[in-house]
Amino acid sequence: MILNRVVFSLAFIMQHTFTNAWEPIRGEEVEKIEGSHHNHHDSNHSMDTITSYLRGDSKYSTMSNIRSEMSDRNLGGVESCNISSGTYFIQSVSHGTYMKISNDGVTLTKPNMGPVYDNSYIRSLGNNEYAIQSLWLEKYVRVQKSGKYRTVDTQNYAGSKERFYITCFDNGDYAFKSKKYRNYLRADEGAGWYKIDTYTSSKGDNEKWRLITKGVHAPSPKPEKTYYIKSTHGYYISMNNKNEVKFEKHNRSYERITLRSMCDISVNKACDIYALKSATHGERYLSIPDYSRWSEGLKVGAQSFVTKREEFYMETLSDGRVSFKSRLGMYLCANDNDKDKLYTRWARWEGQKEVSKFTLVPV
Repeated sequence: MILNRVVFSLAFIMQHTFTNAWEPIRGEEVEKIEGSHHNHHDSNHSMDTITSYLRGDSKYSTMSNIRSEMSDRNLGGVESCNISSGTYFIQSVSHGTYMKISNDGVTLTKPNMGPVYDNSYIRSLGNNEYAIQSLWLEKYVRVQKSGKYRTVDTQNYAGSKERFYITCFDNGDYAFKSKKYRNYLRADEGAGWYKIDTYTSSKGDNEKWRLITKGVHAPSPKPEKTYYIKSTHGYYISMNNKNEVKFEKHNRSYERITLRSMCDISVNKACDIYALKSATHGERYLSIPDYSRWSEGLKVGAQSFVTKREEFYMETLSDGRVSFKSRLGMYLCANDNDKDKLYTRWARWEGQKEVSKFTLVPV
């Protein structure tokens, strides 16, 4: 009878320990998507843990130590969560200062709810990846290297170094994790400096941020929408992964075009400028040649970042169709003589207006 009681007690302890040691931790499935491969070896590791509990090893004396052995994931939060694209004040939890993105780089500024440069725009790039950019400048936060205390700067496009996962903590705080280097944005303030650098963990307050929408003092870009853009001849604008732009008779993957609303501080602080982005090939935009301001009939191509040559005003016409006028003054048009190519024209004369009209077909 005594032996039976001992065996029963031991079995209960083992079962209870096994259950606690392997309780679900939020964000595990997303970690797998991100590409973090943790060698759990369930059965062997579990038995080692149980044996250590029975021996009284201090290494396995707390649940936090067990979790730490299993992975470096953050407790009380969700890695790679999903938020809405939008305009925010990005505020440091530890210092209360705001992220500021300008022509001088990425710094921290005291919140005064005044300058438009206090605003930041977080743009979804799909697959739970985000870019952090100035609302008014085509400047993106960039992590340069892996490791701690790496100074963060800006780049004028959203490439691999400008992509972040967002960690959502239970208390409403956030952390920004570099997709390429796996380190986190960190607020670093000292005697005379207000900078942002990196750290390899998000467990401290310096790596946590708040996203504040109350008081943002500027319009935000309109939601991105994807269309097939059909010419007056019935052909669809198409972009491939070699920066080639042409027309196709069908509407398939390469013909999916996203209208990305952009803001310009020099034009009444409005967000009515558009970049025409491939919905299939990521950061690839319709682009007017440099010298198209002085010439017409030039072939339109594509490139992977946005300047004035990739920005257009969209005019909605009385018949429901639209035209796209470059900030350089040229219109996109489907040439009568070569229906396969997208060209530029001034479109000032009545006879040229028809070829500059396009129909937006929702995807």
